[in-house]
Amino acid sequence: MNFRCLYNKLSRTYDKRHSSPTTRIIREREVPIVKKFASGKTLDIGCGTGFHLPLVKDVIGTDISEGMLSRVKSEKPIMQAKCEKLPLKSKSFDTVMCMFSVLNVCKYRNTVKEMHRVLKPGGRAILSVASIWDWDYESLGDKKDDKITEEMRIKRFHISGEDTQIYLFTKDELIDIFKKHGFNMEYFDSVFILQRPKWGDLTPLNLREKTKIWKEKFHSKDKDYGCIYFMVFRKS
Repeated sequence: MNFRCLYNKLSRTYDKRHSSPTTRIIREREVPIVKKFASGKTLDIGCGTGFHLPLVKDVIGTDISEGMLSRVKSEKPIMQAKCEKLPLKSKSFDTVMCMFSVLNVCKYRNTVKEMHRVLKPGGRAILSVASIWDWDYESLGDKKDDKITEEMRIKRFHISGEDTQIYLFTKDELIDIFKKHGFNMEYFDSVFILQRPKWGDLTPLNLREKTKIWKEKFHSKDKDYGCIYFMVFRKS
């Protein structure tokens, strides 16, 4: 899948598509996390149309899609670049953000390696990703990581006339990937545990759905089952 071409195609309607209740809930969770953990010189990998750029004072945004970058309204500096090969100096950033499922569509191991390269010692990586539980709650049941097949990790769907797919992660897998690249997890949370996300659906949530989202705050033991993970890692 050529994600540069796909996101160029999506760029004209991207912000409208992601004005859905599902995306708003994710953004509401991301904002305080970014404000709490992002500091110093910050890099936003896969910045898209620039939602997170105004949240940080000293920030540079990168994205593979020139169409998405053309929609950025922020005056923060931006550049076109692949997240797997950033044209930036090593140890030059205090924080790296990789938000809203960028890791699900890129070559994630190379991207994590690049995060480590450009971060200063002690720097933080902030991310939000779609988890394995966004695939199918009922089919997964209580499967452990070693029972989840490779096929289950791939979510296929049709968008804007294109067939595409993304890779889904378990919590333990992400911790392991980042640990192997010199990071330790500092923060974890998730959303869409009781209430399924409604991707691409602009219909407002009803009272029952809102109640389920509210109740998720008290399901700390079930956080691993959230469809979206929010994680912060610190470079060793």
